[in-house]
Amino acid sequence: MKSRVVTLYDYTQAAVPDEMRRWRIDEAEIDHQIETLSHSHAVEMDADTVAPGDSVVCKGESAVPRWNKPVLLFYPGHELCEKGIEDALIGMNVGEGKTIAASEGELTLTVCRIVRRVPHPVDDDLVQLEKIEGVENLEQYRRWYREITEQRNRQDRINHIARMLLNETAAKTVYEIDEAEETEWATHLANLEYDSMVANGMDPTVPEDGVEFLTEEQAREKLVDQARPFFRNEFAYIALAVQLSGMDEATYFRTELERDGQRYYQKSAEELLEMAPESTWRSQVFHNGSEDLLRIYAEKLVEE
Repeated sequence: MKSRVVTLYDYTQAAVPDEMRRWRIDEAEIDHQIETLSHSHAVEMDADTVAPGDSVVCKGESAVPRWNKPVLLFYPGHELCEKGIEDALIGMNVGEGKTIAASEGELTLTVCRIVRRVPHPVDDDLVQLEKIEGVENLEQYRRWYREITEQRNRQDRINHIARMLLNETAAKTVYEIDEAEETEWATHLANLEYDSMVANGMDPTVPEDGVEFLTEEQAREKLVDQARPFFRNEFAYIALAVQLSGMDEATYFRTELERDGQRYYQKSAEELLEMAPESTWRSQVFHNGSEDLLRIYAEKLVEE
């Protein structure tokens, strides 16, 4: 091919923001999680006086049809209806009635029932409701939650950093691009995408803005234009995978295709090539492979 990488960007020169490196959590986050747990295991109890957050069943009387009903349900404090009505309910007792001046006209509400969700006490019984193996008390829950959360956070940070480095490398690499090759590549990809959409019951000619349908030719041209910017990235992914793996391009492709085939499809590389064109697998292998290799470097950047 005439298109090539002239200068591959040095990903080690990329500035990784400090916030992307952090993955540990503090005690306040664990406290918040336990409070959330307490509310998720709340129990409903009848109450005598309306307070913010309660569910209130009322009888409504009004010349306004939507308020003139035997059963109305309100949630004071949640601002789900007119604020003046919700505020007027707060402090009312079961059986009490009140005439309220609302925007649509007066209505009289009589409180029939008040239901209050009471959070579960923060104690060992609370964490036992979660049925986590090896977690029987609050101290064990705090350790467990920190461990699983920080483990997930650390891996997320590594993934985000690797993806950022890959995108920055593709964007800052210097290329020499042959327009004819770019058009051929983008057209091939667009045709695959068009045929796939049709096969899956989608109509590529339907406009996103809902104004005017496209012709098939216009729809294909649109997909070509969408694919074109990604052409040069393919060369960055290949150059990066070759650099980081120490393999030549052909060896890396066959090695990784065989590995992916066994890992994800339980098929050999040859069987995968019978399923889809080599160009499709090359894009997947070099994109995913270069990102995987960058994760090794990204691990060194996260906080210890």
